Amino acid sequence: MTWDFDTLENGLRGFILSGTEAQRSAYERAKRQLPSDLDRLTAVQQNHPGQQQRANELSHLTGEQIQRMDRVIEARQAGSLETARDLAFGVDDHRIEELVNQIRGEEDQLLMARLAREQRATTLLLAALIASGVLAFGSVALAAYLLNRALRQRDTALEQKGDLLTQKDLLMREVDHRVRNSLSLIYGLLTLHQRHAATDGRLREPLGDAASRVLTVARVHEHLYRSGAVDRVEIASYLRELCQALAGSLLPAGASDALRVRATPGELKVAQAVSLGLIAAELVTNALKYAAPSSVAPVEVSLDVVRSGLRLVVADHGPGLPDSFDVAGERGLGMQVVEMLVRQINGRLDLDRTGPGACFVITAPLPS
Repeated sequence: MTWDFDTLENGLRGFILSGTEAQRSAYERAKRQLPSDLDRLTAVQQNHPGQQQRANELSHLTGEQIQRMDRVIEARQAGSLETARDLAFGVDDHRIEELVNQIRGEEDQLLMARLAREQRATTLLLAALIASGVLAFGSVALAAYLLNRALRQRDTALEQKGDLLTQKDLLMREVDHRVRNSLSLIYGLLTLHQRHAATDGRLREPLGDAASRVLTVARVHEHLYRSGAVDRVEIASYLRELCQALAGSLLPAGASDALRVRATPGELKVAQAVSLGLIAAELVTNALKYAAPSSVAPVEVSLDVVRSGLRLVVADHGPGLPDSFDVAGERGLGMQVVEMLVRQINGRLDLDRTGPGACFVITAPLPS
C-alpha cells in the first residue's frame, strides 16, 4: 500500500513536470489499485479497534487526496499549467504518511510479541520433558520435533531478514522521493517568483536560470526513483526529458520541434550525469533565448557515449558568436558555471566555428 501511495504521487508529479501519458497512466493505475488495498486492510484489522480506526481514517483521507489530485490533472489537461502546479504543491500528505507508519509499527509490535510467546513456550516445554525423564523414543521424537521447529524458525528469521532489507530499500526510495519532491517545490517557488517579477528583467532572468538548474537535478532524482538504481542514470532518456522540459518552459506552445535531441543509450554515474545535465541546460537555455530557433532552424543537441568517453554537442542556427568570444575569458555567470562543470568531469569545452550559429562541443572521459 505504501508503494501505491508513492506511485500515485510520483505519477502526478511527473505528469505536472512533463505532461506525458506514461506518467498519467502510472497515476491512474495507482488510483485504481489503492481503494482495493485499503478495503483489504480494513477487513483484516477487525479485531484491533485502534488499527481499524486508523484504517478508516486512512481510507477517508485517501479519497479526499485523490479528488484533489484529479483537480490537478483537470487543470493540467485544460492547459492551465500554473494552476496545476499551485494545486499540486499545495497537496499535503503528512497525515497519510503518519497513519501508514503507525499501522506498520503496530504490526511489527504484534509480530515481536508473538515471537516472544513462542520462545517462552518452547523453553518451558523442553524443561518439562527433561525433568520427567521420558523414554528414549520420546526423547528422539522430541528432538526431531524441536529440530523441525528450529528449522522453521530459521526460515522465518531469514524471511524477516529479507523483509527488513526490503523495508530498508523502501526507506531509501522514500528519502529519494522526498528529495525529489522538495526540488520540485523549490522549482515551483522559483517559477512563481519569476512570474511575479515579470516587469523586472534583472530578477526575471536569474530566477528563470535558477529554476532550470533545480529542474535539472530534480530530473536525475526522478530517473533514480523510477529505475530503482542508486548510483547510475540512463543518460539518453534523461537528456531527452530534460530538453523537453526546457522547451516547454521557454518555447511557445506548439514549437517543440524547434529543439531536436539525438542521444545514444548509456549509463553514467549520478555525479557526472548531474554535471552533464547542468551543462546541457545552460547551453540549451542560451540557444533557445538568443538564437530564435524554429522548425527550419532548430537548436540541435547530440550526445554520444562510447568506451573512450562522451561527446556532447549543442548547436544552433542563430547569429553566432563574435570573433572575440573566448570561453575562458567570459565573465557571464552562465559560461562560468559551464566552464566549472566541465572541469569537474575532467572534460574539455571547444567552439566549432565551421557552421552557422554557435556550436559548443564538450568531450570528457568516462569514470572508471
